[in-house]
This record gives sequence, C-alpha cells and structure tokens, in this order.
Amino acid sequence: MEDLIFEQDPDIILCQETKLDSSVVSAELFPPAYTVFRKDRTLFGGGVCVAVKSQLQAIQCHDLENALDALWIQFLTSDHQPLYLCSFYRPPDKGVEYTALLRLPLEAISNKHRNHPPLVVLTGDFNYPLINWDTNAAPSDSEGNILVDLLDDFHLQQLVSSPTRITHTSSSLLDLVITSHPTLINNCSVGREFSDHCILSFSISLVHIIQGGEYTCTTEAVIPRFVTIC
Repeated sequence: MEDLIFEQDPDIILCQETKLDSSVVSAELFPPAYTVFRKDRTLFGGGVCVAVKSQLQAIQCHDLENALDALWIQFLTSDHQPLYLCSFYRPPDKGVEYTALLRLPLEAISNKHRNHPPLVVLTGDFNYPLINWDTNAAPSDSEGNILVDLLDDFHLQQLVSSPTRITHTSSSLLDLVITSHPTLINNCSVGREFSDHCILSFSISLVHIIQGGEYTCTTEAVIPRFVTIC
C-alpha cells in the first residue's frame, strides 16, 4: 500500500475487502496526510474504507448505511453540488436481496436533492462476472439483472470496460465505477494487479473546497484522483 500511494499520490483511496478490525489502526496503513473512514469486517462481509487527503472536506454519511458492506462519503464543493462517493463490496455468495439494499441509500439521496441531482459515484467489487457491460445486460437467469435494473432505475452508468480479475484460466470484470454523471469522470482505467484484483483509477472534474481555500488552476476546477483497491 505504501508503494502504491507514493507512486500514484491519489487524493482519495477506496478499499474493499479490507479484513480489518479494531486491532489495526489506520495510521499503520495510510500516511498522516489522509483522513480515513472505515467500516470494518463483520461476519457478513470483508470490510471497506475510504482514505481522503485531509485538505478535502468530507463527511461520512451514517444515515445512508445499512446491512451492506458499503461506506458513503459526501464531499463539499464550491459550486454547492454535492458529491456522494460509495466504496462497496458484495461477497460472491450474497443473493439479489443484498444488492437490492442499494436502493435505500440511492432513494434517500434522490429524495434529499430533488431539485438539483448530485453527483453519485459507486465503486468497488460487485462480483457480477456474467453482466455484459457493452450491452448492459445479463443472462435472464443471472442474479446480475438486479444490478442492471437498479442502474437503469436511477439513471446510472457503469464505466469500466476491461477485466479486473485475471487468472491463468479466466478473466472477469468484477470491479466497477458507476456514476450519475459520466461526463464528469475522466481517465477511468484498469491498472496493475494488487492482491488478486486489478487497481482501478479515475478522476472527477469538480471544484472542491479545501481547508483554507479552494484549489486553483487555469481551468478553475480541480480533478481529484481516485484509486480503488479491491
């Protein structure tokens, strides 16, 4: 992890299947420049976390959490457009009822921002290898249809197009970047292997408020760099 952070210097790191508990402190894993939000391992999941550079204003949305292995973070922007970011892990043995629980936080966000839909990004290990993301379809008898229908109902789009788990005998697209505003997501790519999955990286075009002022650049916007690790 230390080498990855030094190499890519991401603004935000999303991790899934962390397998952490209270015996491990965040400072053992992340440099002091990051604020770390965690939802640790339980009997029903592998744990998730989000590490955010401290100059970004972010809060954990406990009201959006439920039985899912998912952690929601809200970022504040200077144009007052909220950004909701979710680090999500679906254990491969979980059925359609598990994924259906994603409707609850998405409905809550939609109801809270009826007049100005926010930017929503969900990323992580969804474990649906049978979904064809070129056609946004899954076999009729596949549990992946629950996710396809959910994305359609909330007008969300999945952006990853290459396999994210590769073995000697197979390659599968398991790790996803899902968003409400695909035109604001840039440079979404599949990188090298980390553990048994590949690293996803992407950036978002937004103006973020930071402590002490705003980022500035010639375009009057910043592109926070994200890395998701499964």
